[in-house]
Amino acid sequence: MGLSIPFFARISVVIAIFLVALLAFHIYWVWWKPLDKIGWKKVDYLWLGLTIISLIGYVSQSRSIIAGYLVRGATLQMSGAYYSLSRTAEMYGNNNPGICRTFVRGPHSPPAEQFQRSQQEFNIACDWFNKVATIIPLRDKPPAAKILLVDLPPIPTFTEPVLTGNLRALEKELSNFNATVATHDEIEAQTHRSLPEEILVIFMPIFFAVALAMRITKVTGEIRVERRPPRPEVPVQVTPAPAAEPDSPLPDDSPSLPTAGEPSEKPTAPAQ
Repeated sequence: MGLSIPFFARISVVIAIFLVALLAFHIYWVWWKPLDKIGWKKVDYLWLGLTIISLIGYVSQSRSIIAGYLVRGATLQMSGAYYSLSRTAEMYGNNNPGICRTFVRGPHSPPAEQFQRSQQEFNIACDWFNKVATIIPLRDKPPAAKILLVDLPPIPTFTEPVLTGNLRALEKELSNFNATVATHDEIEAQTHRSLPEEILVIFMPIFFAVALAMRITKVTGEIRVERRPPRPEVPVQVTPAPAAEPDSPLPDDSPSLPTAGEPSEKPTAPAQ
């Protein structure tokens, strides 16, 4: 069974998905169940969400591509640092006559005890630098991992300024090489993507195509809403409440009521 690119990773398929989604959204949201203004505002949450998901995938892909270019420069830096380190180790090792030497006493030589101590330090340094030169040899391709101090023979303690300076120079070159290895590993790690990022990168063209179809459908729907004739307003008839009738005045010939302190007239009896 041959290998082939998945169908959804082709430009023609992504364009077809965009057109199908555009037609489906128009049929459902514009003609069959048209949305109102609030409904089209809610569509923004959908297409913006898909766009953000696609954006995360694009950032992941961009990071891996840029890191792929930078890792080449980091590899060159690591190769240069290792070459400098190995040259330093070779210079101090391989029976370097400046370190691997036998002192001869003269009239200006230090006391015997100090003379013997210096000779012993140089002998130890000669043996140690020779071993380091075999661990860090000259080669075209540098090692892929750091060279730690524990990988080297136990570092002796020197009191001679010359030996101390040689040891510090070697440690400086070793530290520089390990720094370039750390930079290389960090950049190389950025070239790889996690499983969720791989899924986003694979499907982000489809997500973006669907989001774009939603956005175009939203424009069409909002235009139809604006062109839709407004509904006629039904007049509301308000029936006024009946006014309260005022109290009817008394007739002029009706007897008036006596006021307080005024004697009332007694009715006269009819004549017989």
